[in-house]
Amino acid sequence: MSSTIRLSRALQPLLRVAVIGSVALILLGMTLCFVRHPSYLFSPAELAVLSNPGGAKVSAGEVFVGAAHLQGQAVVLLGLMTLMVTPIVSVFLATAFFVRARQWSFAAVSGTVLLLLLLSALLGRASG
Repeated sequence: MSSTIRLSRALQPLLRVAVIGSVALILLGMTLCFVRHPSYLFSPAELAVLSNPGGAKVSAGEVFVGAAHLQGQAVVLLGLMTLMVTPIVSVFLATAFFVRARQWSFAAVSGTVLLLLLLSALLGRASG
């Protein structure tokens, strides 16, 4: 069996769990928002406040604390963060796999992709 097939089979459970977990977090967060604030269901003005809270920036630490307190918006953000981190983790694992297998051309390509993903995340944070 080729090493890329082994890598693919190794990453499938991680990707599946991460995507299902992030969707579950998003749905849980939305449910918490609407259960705690039923006016969001019927008031366009209230819903506008929920969907555009004034552009306030929130740190990852605040998201974790809010999610631990089951605040709906924080749980949704945690689900979105999980979804955004999933490809970065999978590319990191692929790079490590190729380095360990001494497949240097694949390791170089996946390492470059990893660096570009991390650079885009840093540049996005700096500009936001």
